[in-house]
Amino acid sequence: SLAVAAFGRAINKNARVFGRDPSISVLGLTEDEHKQENRELGLLAEREAKRRVNVIGAPFIEDRSMLFSHLARQHVCIMPSLHEGFGLVGWEAISAEIPLILSKNSGLYELLEYSLGGAGTGCVYGIDIHGSSGKTPYADEDVDAVAEALTEIQLNWEAAKKDAIACMLPHAGYI
Repeated sequence: SLAVAAFGRAINKNARVFGRDPSISVLGLTEDEHKQENRELGLLAEREAKRRVNVIGAPFIEDRSMLFSHLARQHVCIMPSLHEGFGLVGWEAISAEIPLILSKNSGLYELLEYSLGGAGTGCVYGIDIHGSSGKTPYADEDVDAVAEALTEIQLNWEAAKKDAIACMLPHAGYI
């Protein structure tokens, strides 16, 4: 929900940048309730964007080649966890050379920082997630941080793509 809220907010603040028909794919919805969850996410995006936003929700994709194929068609990947032990989704985005927004409080961010220093963390968009115990599991500043990263990627797509490719190169032997 944080990624969807941030996408909506980014559209609200920078409508021209995101075009006439912005859409976001969300993977990992529950198998039984994904239609209801997709509807709720659509309403959240619309509330933040103050306009209609396409939310394409789907259950987890367990087939690795199907997941990679889906991921490779995306413009950006968002992994905004409050805490993430590693971050396989982010690792998959790196292997697909997709610009990645991820929590600094993740094992993947720490791996990039430890193994490559600034060159590693400079090829992704690291954000601090504060979280909340309120009605949403994220804070308003979390929405702003992700929205700003999305806008930066959209405004500087070529640079973001080059960074994503550069992030993959040192790790090519690990995948």
